[in-house]
Amino acid sequence: QVVVLPTLISSRLGYLESKKAAGLFNSLGSEPPHGSESSAELRERRTRHGFQLQQLPIIQVKIILGSSSPARRAILSDMGYEFATMSADIDERAIRREKPEELVKALAEAKADAIKLNLVDGCADRDIRDPPTLLITSDQVVVSKGVIRERPRSMEEAREFIKAYSGDRALAVNYVLLTNLSTGATKGGWDIPEVAAAFPN
Repeated sequence: QVVVLPTLISSRLGYLESKKAAGLFNSLGSEPPHGSESSAELRERRTRHGFQLQQLPIIQVKIILGSSSPARRAILSDMGYEFATMSADIDERAIRREKPEELVKALAEAKADAIKLNLVDGCADRDIRDPPTLLITSDQVVVSKGVIRERPRSMEEAREFIKAYSGDRALAVNYVLLTNLSTGATKGGWDIPEVAAAFPN
């Protein structure tokens, strides 16, 4: 499954360069600097460089969602992307960190590492290089009353979590990691919204 996506880094750099160029061109004014260029030459140079800076590369990529979560699949589908899914199947409880931000980052990275190993074992190297393949992994925990709560392991534990959240403001600590399997480059970030929970007794 292949989608067409703009190169995000190139797009950002292109935007910044265009802003920089616009400021430079505006500072020059309508007259050529120091009389070295005619007005016609200056206009032509502005047009030429402006056009070049706005040309952003479009590449074809494959997307792999490294998650078995129906909610995460739904989010990506609702955004209009086509993608394959793979599960990391790691022991998340074996990975411990004191801070929730460090925990979700470590878990997202461990999922990416596990899936990369599975891909290397299961397919030829060219399969993830032509076209380039992007892997998305993530993790989330909820922090309530100073306690880090991960995915409940049973219905009973889920009920305990819900009861603990009631009447409290909790933090949903998320980390999303994007891995370019073709180059090994990674980029990740946190999203930590505050949520209020109120459930009937």
